[in-house]
Amino acid sequence: MEPPRAKREWYEVNEVWFEIRADFGTDSDMMKRLSAAICAYFLTMAMAFGQASGGWSHETELTVPGWVSAYAQMGPAGYVYLTCPAYRQGLSVAVSIRQAGLMEPQADTIFIRVGEYDYGFPWAFVDGDGVGFYDVQWPEVQFDQPWPQQETLLTALAEGKPLMVMASRQPDKRDARVLMTALAAPGDPAITALNQSCGASAPATPPPPSDWLILPGTDHWTGPTAMAGSRGASATIMAVCDGSGRPFLAAQVEGYPYPEGQMTLPADIDGQRFQLNWAGWQGLAVTSPPPGFIEAMKAGRQVIFYAERGEAVPFSLMGAGPVLDTALAACTTPAAPNLQPGTGAAAEDMLARLKLALRDQLAAECRSYGGSGVNLPDNAFRTEPGQGGLPDVWVNYEMITCVGSGPAGAGYCGASQCLHELYSADKSDYVLKHSTYR
Repeated sequence: MEPPRAKREWYEVNEVWFEIRADFGTDSDMMKRLSAAICAYFLTMAMAFGQASGGWSHETELTVPGWVSAYAQMGPAGYVYLTCPAYRQGLSVAVSIRQAGLMEPQADTIFIRVGEYDYGFPWAFVDGDGVGFYDVQWPEVQFDQPWPQQETLLTALAEGKPLMVMASRQPDKRDARVLMTALAAPGDPAITALNQSCGASAPATPPPPSDWLILPGTDHWTGPTAMAGSRGASATIMAVCDGSGRPFLAAQVEGYPYPEGQMTLPADIDGQRFQLNWAGWQGLAVTSPPPGFIEAMKAGRQVIFYAERGEAVPFSLMGAGPVLDTALAACTTPAAPNLQPGTGAAAEDMLARLKLALRDQLAAECRSYGGSGVNLPDNAFRTEPGQGGLPDVWVNYEMITCVGSGPAGAGYCGASQCLHELYSADKSDYVLKHSTYR
C-alpha cells in the first residue's frame, strides 16, 4: 500500500503566496492581506557583522536603536539578509545570488523554504548583470507591523530549521531546486536577536521611531555621534563632544566639500532663530552651537539650517532627545559663546599664550646652543578650522631662527626638512596634538 501523499495548499496574499506541506488541514490566517514593500535603507548601509553560529551572523545595529540584521553567507553563491527594526516590527528579506549558472532571472521564480512553509514574495529587482548576478528584496517599503507567517518563519529558524533559497520554472513549483542553504543550530543568537525585535519574543508595544541614529564614531573623530539625514536634501547633521568637552555640530552635504573659511548663517528650531558661525574643516561645515541650541533641538520638532545662498535644509527632530543625550553624555563643559572661528578674545588670548610659551622654551634652548635668543615671527604660525569653534594652529620651525646660532635648536630642522607641530584648543589653552617633518 502506498503511503498517503502530502496535501499541498497554496495561498495568495496580496501577491505573496505561502505553501503548506502537511498531511491535512489549512490555515485561514494566511488569507490576511498584506500591504507591500521594503526599506531600501538596510541594503545601502555599510554593515559589520559580529558573531556567527550555524551559518548566521548578526548585529544589533548601533546606528539604528532596535534594528537587527541577520546575515547568512552561502558559500560563493551569495547571501541572505533578514532585517527588522523594533519600532516597526516588519521583517524584510533580501537575497543575492552571485554564482553563474544557478538561475536565470528571466526564467526562474525564486522563493524561500523553511520548515513546513514555502514563502514566495513579489521580489523587487535590486541589481544584476544577467546570469549569475541576481539581487532581490522584499518589501519595497518597511512594514509597520509583522506580516502573516512572519512569526512562523522566525520560530522555525529559531528551532534550527534550515533556510533554503529555491528556484522553479513551473507554476506548481514541482521542479523546485535548491540554490543555497543556510544552516542554523537551535537557539542561534542571530535568529534569537530577530525574534526579540520582531518575532515571538518582541515586545507588544514597540519603541517609538526615531529619525536620529547613534554612530560609534566617524572617519573624522572617535566617540559617540548623533546623526540625522535631511528629508529635503542629501545632507547629514552630526553632534559630538569636541576635544574640550563641549558640544560640537558638523554638517555634510553629499558631493559638496565645504571650503575652508568662516560664515555666519541662521538656523531655526520651530520658529526660534539662532545664528551659527560655521567653518570649513576636512570638507565638513563645523560649529560650536550657542547656548540653548542643543536644548532646543532636544525639545523641538524640526531644525532648519540655511545654506550660504539661503537654501533651507530641514532635519526632523523626532527622537532626537535621547540620541543627543547619549552622544553628548561625555561633554563636561557647557556650550561656549558661538565665537567666529579664528577671531574673538578667546582665540586671540589662547594664541598669544601659545606664542609666549614657545618663545620662552625656544629661547632657553637657543641659549644652551650658544645663541642669544630666538626670532619667532608671526608667519611661523598658521591657523586652520578646528573642532569646537576655535582654530587649530600649525607651527613651522623653518621660519624660526636661533639668534646667533642658526636654527632654533638641534633636531628641529635637517638638511631638507623641518619640524611642523599641530596644536589644538583644549579648554583654555592649546596643547600639542601632532608633530611631523616636511
